[in-house]
Amino acid sequence: MIRGFRRRDEPGGTPKSKPPLSSGDRAAQNGQEFEALLQKAERLLASVRRGGRRQLTLRCLQAAVVLVPALVLLVTDARRAALVAVLMAAGVLCAVAELWAIRPVVRTRERQLAELNEMVDTLREVLVHLANRERWPAHRVRDARDRLAQFSVEERGGLW
Repeated sequence: MIRGFRRRDEPGGTPKSKPPLSSGDRAAQNGQEFEALLQKAERLLASVRRGGRRQLTLRCLQAAVVLVPALVLLVTDARRAALVAVLMAAGVLCAVAELWAIRPVVRTRERQLAELNEMVDTLREVLVHLANRERWPAHRVRDARDRLAQFSVEERGGLW
């Protein structure tokens, strides 16, 4: 121990500071907050799906960069040296695309998906209690459950 300082877990030490609450950590306190959080989750779901389509498009382009020149060279009966050179250049382009284009999209999508799952878990936990406390009509509860049901696909790996 450094003289004059105490560890956080020692008596009299500074308490550990808690990280700021994210939107998923804070449960909705009323129907309006529930609705706002559900709308935010729906927007985030749309963003996750756009990211998945973008990722698929980039992967297809990446494959095309290798396959199209290789097929053209094979069909035209080009020399092996040309085929090897083109495939090596295509490989380099694919590696660059992976680092600069695809990985950022994948990381963003994974982060958004984790945030989305946290939000939806919170909404599912709060729904019944909030509906009972505020005495929501059955159609409103059913509508909320239907809207929450759209998120179950994303938890299993999701759609593009």
